[in-house]
Amino acid sequence: MPSAKPARNASPSNHVEAPYIWDLDNPLGYANRVGRYRTEVESHFLFEHIDKPPQRILDMGGGSGRLGGMLAARGHDVTLIDSNPQAVAMAEKRGIRRAIVSDISNFHEGGFDGIVCMEVVEYFESCDTIFAKAAESLKAGGTFVFCVTNSRSWRFLLRSLKTNDDDVNAFTIPEVERCLTSHRFEVIGRKGFQWSLAQTGSDSRIVDASIWIERGLGLQNWLSQSPWLLYACRKVAVNQ
Repeated sequence: MPSAKPARNASPSNHVEAPYIWDLDNPLGYANRVGRYRTEVESHFLFEHIDKPPQRILDMGGGSGRLGGMLAARGHDVTLIDSNPQAVAMAEKRGIRRAIVSDISNFHEGGFDGIVCMEVVEYFESCDTIFAKAAESLKAGGTFVFCVTNSRSWRFLLRSLKTNDDDVNAFTIPEVERCLTSHRFEVIGRKGFQWSLAQTGSDSRIVDASIWIERGLGLQNWLSQSPWLLYACRKVAVNQ
């Protein structure tokens, strides 16, 4: 399988690792208006689609346990994998008993009832990499919840005009759903989010106004133009 581009879940072995910032309590990570908004939207969507505990859950690229810690607190049996040792150590302190330093492509374990993979797919050149691993690791009938950036959205197209930054990848809805089908997933839920122009890590009050507009106008339901897309999918049994 192809490997991810260097990103927040990557930790190259040939240099000193930078401090891990993508944590709920770090103002540069998720302890700001954008971060709190994203965590709220993603966690609510996740809890709507993961069955009642105890479920055996795999948090792929789970960082320091931002969402995995919430699942564990609800009584789920969470396995978290991330390639960043600092993040994994922080996840253990957040109450995740089984946190493993591992690249996603090197993890080989099945039988999970649910898989969560938030803010990870965009660091892979192909969504096939993540979807194949989810299909390998999930039970038939299990639930896969993830998010992707939408390459057809107004925000992504505007961003592409302003910068040559290619650290993240975006995908069209047809690309995502064809890939899901090829790995025997059926879509059971979709939602858009992150309509604000504010950058990751922003604590501007403009974020609050953007959230109000997004919810007031129901923009999260305009999937074709939503900058980010949340998906909930069910793995279909082979004999279906």
